[in-house]
Amino acid sequence: MTERLELRLALPAIWERIDPVREAVRKLVGVFADEDLQDALSMVSAELLENAVKYGKPSSEIRLSVGVSSGSIVIEATNDVEPGSAHVHSLEERVRWLQAFDDPLEAYTAALERVYTGDAAGGSGLGIVRIAYEGGCKVRCDTSEPSRVTVTARSRRTLTGGTST
Repeated sequence: MTERLELRLALPAIWERIDPVREAVRKLVGVFADEDLQDALSMVSAELLENAVKYGKPSSEIRLSVGVSSGSIVIEATNDVEPGSAHVHSLEERVRWLQAFDDPLEAYTAALERVYTGDAAGGSGLGIVRIAYEGGCKVRCDTSEPSRVTVTARSRRTLTGGTST
């Protein structure tokens, strides 16, 4: 039997929409996953939406998708940004920085240290690091479309409870 899971939403960039969507993702993921994975991936969806609202183009639409790919749950958020936004460059840098670590815990610890020492000027980037460590996801971003950002979080755990590669 092939596992099918798909949710695609287009919603306005409004803070009040994040919690209901987070709960919807939790329930959807709960059809296939244990409670720990439900909690982790609902947090991931909330972090992605918060970043899209916070750094996206005001009054634009956010597109969120949740699906299964190669046995892993993939959550993706796409939003429009102002042309030339410095946040796009910061996101790209943070994702590259995160990917340089072999272990997400090391990245999380380093990010917390930056916050603690006040060395996080321009934003801590903790949301992206939380997605990797607490959410158990590989993170990537796509900025190839002008004025649009897509952040993808792929669960390291497969739906069968194992770890994906």
